[in-house]
Amino acid sequence: MRLVPVVVILNHHERCDGSGYPRGIGGRALDLLSRCVAIADVYDALTTDRSYRNKLLPQARQ
Repeated sequence: MRLVPVVVILNHHERCDGSGYPRGIGGRALDLLSRCVAIADVYDALTTDRSYRNKLLPQARQ
């Protein structure tokens, strides 16, 4: 089994400033693919309706 998908899945809630979870790592400790997926995850979370809140209006995203 390749470890790349496992690492990306583990790291997709980590943030570059170290404020993410589950390990609270950031910066260069995150590989490039994990950082890209984390950015996409945040964008998706902000631009789609969730059970606990509505998506941001397009004007708020600018």
